[in-house]
Amino acid sequence: MHHRFFSPRFEKSAALLIAHPHLSIAEIASMTGFSSQRYFSTSFKGWKGISPSEYREKMQSE
Repeated sequence: MHHRFFSPRFEKSAALLIAHPHLSIAEIASMTGFSSQRYFSTSFKGWKGISPSEYREKMQSE
């Protein structure tokens, strides 16, 4: 996977996950241009090593 291509999208999605906890993962996937929640979640995990929901939980607890 070409993470450089996706990096700005991942950075935006990571910021949205933290700033807008009321948004679903599917909404964030759509807002950042991913075709499906599943593709977004799989790609995000490849980038960060954890799922979007795990990332959100981790960042909120810090």
